[in-house]
Amino acid sequence: MRRILVVALVGVAFLTGLPAAATVDDALYADEVTIVGAGGPMEFNGRRYGGTFSVRVVGDRVVLTERVDPDAYMRGIREVPASWEPAALRAQAIAARTYLAWRLDRGRSTSGQRYGYDICATAACQVYRGGVGEPGAAEWDAAVAATAGEILLHDGAPAQAMYSSTTSGRTRNFEDVFGGTPKPYLVSVPSPNEPSPYVRWTIDVTQAEMRAILREAGISAELLNLRVETTADGNGPWIVEGVFTDGLRSWTSWQFRSLMNRHADDALPDDFPALRPDGRRYPTTILGPTYTVVRGLRYDAAVTTGPPLVGVYSFVGGGWGHDVGMSQFGAQAMALEGSSHEEILAHYYSDLVPSQAGRFLPSQLVVGLSFTSDPVEVGGTLAVSIDGAPIADGVEGSWRFESTGAQVRIIPPVAFGVAPSLSEAATEVTSTAPLVVVAKPEGGGQVRLVVFEGGTPVFRTAWENWFGGTIVFAPPGLRGGEGVRVAVERREAVDGPTTVVPVTPGFIRWG
Repeated sequence: MRRILVVALVGVAFLTGLPAAATVDDALYADEVTIVGAGGPMEFNGRRYGGTFSVRVVGDRVVLTERVDPDAYMRGIREVPASWEPAALRAQAIAARTYLAWRLDRGRSTSGQRYGYDICATAACQVYRGGVGEPGAAEWDAAVAATAGEILLHDGAPAQAMYSSTTSGRTRNFEDVFGGTPKPYLVSVPSPNEPSPYVRWTIDVTQAEMRAILREAGISAELLNLRVETTADGNGPWIVEGVFTDGLRSWTSWQFRSLMNRHADDALPDDFPALRPDGRRYPTTILGPTYTVVRGLRYDAAVTTGPPLVGVYSFVGGGWGHDVGMSQFGAQAMALEGSSHEEILAHYYSDLVPSQAGRFLPSQLVVGLSFTSDPVEVGGTLAVSIDGAPIADGVEGSWRFESTGAQVRIIPPVAFGVAPSLSEAATEVTSTAPLVVVAKPEGGGQVRLVVFEGGTPVFRTAWENWFGGTIVFAPPGLRGGEGVRVAVERREAVDGPTTVVPVTPGFIRWG
């Protein structure tokens, strides 16, 4: 019995008829890798995903994105505990779906255009973690289903439904944090009784610590004083003014928060974020834009010359996040008091009401999961294609992806195997006619075709189960040529040793 294996080679370039995605060592190289789960979800960074992964390289960065439908994306949002009140979960679901629709309606950000995604998966957009098969997510899934397709509209378009964790008891106007044009549905409202540990906080930064942080931020002049000028609601951002030995510098309170958060843990990783009164660390160095600064002195027994005192800048504030739009802990507080999700949304978004999204939600979107210079690993039982050509279907294990600066370097799991060394068993194919390779492996197991150019393995098919007899490999578009050799590799088990099977090349035109 003869079995013909046709391996599709999509979008490949030909020199001697060999594909652009090729092996030159124990790795594979490609412009783009596509991955789907073939026996369950895909795994990345300890999370499980059910869409379609794409891996590409942009400069020195490995870019991992996932294509999903909006419902699957929503089920993967992890912004609040699933144990919260149903009304709070439903309010969060509509706010998150609205933010998604607003982001899609605006078009891709600069980063999204560079790396090829519609929305990122971090708190810079909203937290998305796949969530496939995650325990304890049933309540969140129910909230997503109960609000299916619902978003908040303003003037016929998705509202910019911003939200953050905690306030100090009142939200802030959009323009008072970020500047720019006011938004009538993002204005200051009371947010009492929030069951959050971040409603009030004080962060002490010594003069020496502040000097180290500012130097990490590129400011070498000495800081003499720091103060915050506050404004009434609607009168613009609070301003942080620093008096330095070389003059004045000023930031909005949000900008200075960002400076501190970006540089404090680089300059002083053992000290920031600081410890909370209960001994745990705060989530960030400065938690929000709503704070003042008090200059004072603190006792320090480590000071051995002079009075045991050090200068301190105390950041006294409240809230975690930007304080604009819905407070997540505020929504939980309202839900605990009996408010519906519609009432929660109307309170925080100035009487906006849920509506069907319609054209504002597409059938598919691309989520940016990772764009890093570090290697990326994806695990599970997977089907993998490189540059459109399937190379694995149902292979279990972890695949590693690295950047060469031009292509993705792919290191398959052990179960995928490695290309054999060139040996006398590899048959030279000098004809440039379309290539058919015929072999008769002894016994069963798995087999695959390996093609060499010179002494280097440059292409291989996926492993195929084999039960004996004659096998014919006929990859469309694959041709022989000067220095081209072919071999068939066989193994009895997925993790077993491989052997090279002699082949007889046939030269016929395929199709």
